[in-house]
Amino acid sequence: MNEETFKVAQALKHFGNVCFENGEIKAAFERYSESLKQFPPSALIGTLLTGQQQEYARVRGNRAECLFRLREHEQAVEECTWALTADPSYDKAYFRRARSFVKLGKTESAKADLEVLIANNPENQDVRRLLRSLSHPAEAISRKQSIKKETIQSKGPTLGLLPDSAFPTLLRNGYIQVMPEGSDQPPANILFILHGVGDTPKPYAELAKRMQLPNTLAVALAGPVEIAETDGGRAWFRMFDDEWNLIEPSRMEQRRICSLAVSCQLLCQLIDGLIDNHGWSPERIHLLGFSNGGTVVLELAQRYRGKRALGGAVAVSASILPEQLQGASGGPVSQSPPTDVLITHGDKDQVVLRRHVMATVSLLQKSHPQANVTLRTFRNKKHDMIGSEEEMREVMKFWDKKLLAPKPQFEDHEEVIEVNNENVQRSEPPALDHNAGAVGFFQDRRLALTNSKTDYGNND
Repeated sequence: MNEETFKVAQALKHFGNVCFENGEIKAAFERYSESLKQFPPSALIGTLLTGQQQEYARVRGNRAECLFRLREHEQAVEECTWALTADPSYDKAYFRRARSFVKLGKTESAKADLEVLIANNPENQDVRRLLRSLSHPAEAISRKQSIKKETIQSKGPTLGLLPDSAFPTLLRNGYIQVMPEGSDQPPANILFILHGVGDTPKPYAELAKRMQLPNTLAVALAGPVEIAETDGGRAWFRMFDDEWNLIEPSRMEQRRICSLAVSCQLLCQLIDGLIDNHGWSPERIHLLGFSNGGTVVLELAQRYRGKRALGGAVAVSASILPEQLQGASGGPVSQSPPTDVLITHGDKDQVVLRRHVMATVSLLQKSHPQANVTLRTFRNKKHDMIGSEEEMREVMKFWDKKLLAPKPQFEDHEEVIEVNNENVQRSEPPALDHNAGAVGFFQDRRLALTNSKTDYGNND
């Protein structure tokens, strides 16, 4: 977007503001709509400069305000979602979307957006007033405070499945949670599974059901980017231009990088929320990604370092984006080592090239002297998900070393904790230890897992 066009967009937005201040809501909406037309198509917003993306978000947010006053609440929600896609830190969009959710009767969705705002600014009185206007505000606030206090005392998760409010709004588009069969205690680990381009979470959830990782809640997530004509398929960042041609990497190419940054920010919100608000320690949280999702996993592994390093990250048929590799310095980037990584790759993969995988390994290893990065290459493997007994064995060996398992405990041992000035008796959460009783389990499961494959397709 050139500077002249951007100035036109800003001027039209200003005219819309004048109309809005004069009470001319429909005229303001028309001016904002004209401003919006100056920007590139929504799919290309990631290519804009940061200031231009923020301006785009505000135009969308202003349209949402007009639609709210015109009682077009479904459209207002859509406008706010577009605004947050461009600028996830835009608080007004969360607030405006929450108001429209209330009007639509979607109280839980409204609360989820408001909780994001409360987390960012606990003293925001407008947000607190809107929370109080909902059906059971006192109960909602009390429950949040009691959970936070309980997780501090237990130093671990107290719930099995994650609540919907733990997920950023743009990641609530079809995730599937899978608990091990017969589990009678809170999970000791979380494994987030990220699919490839054009996939859905369903086959990855099926994989998690068959894997039955001990003491582990598996969450198959759905990427925020919808792929047209794929029957609900999604992606984690842009791969195609407007004419459905693959975006070719180059030093000046930024579209995939910008789109990837949005997904990483959403996942960081999810992970940081679990660590800071729900009692999960970083080493309990693990990542598994295929292709497009594997690239996101590798990016997150670089972000979570040192005391915030995650339990482990597995990237299947994936590398860091080539355009990022071209601009990388190749030297130490942090005083702390990144999350431990396992990369699996096939010698017949024509989508993610060998040289890009090798460059990824080199970049991660050079980022810190203690970086733990393992590459496993498999003969005759193409660009697909885990597809052989040998590959599954390597992945299982990795999790065997990383997953936490509960120590034995006395069934009758109980503790008393104080929640909201009331004494509540509950079972003591399991203490944790690496690999306690897990090794034999993995040895028994490896062969069975590889004899029953899920058809992931080769959409990438």
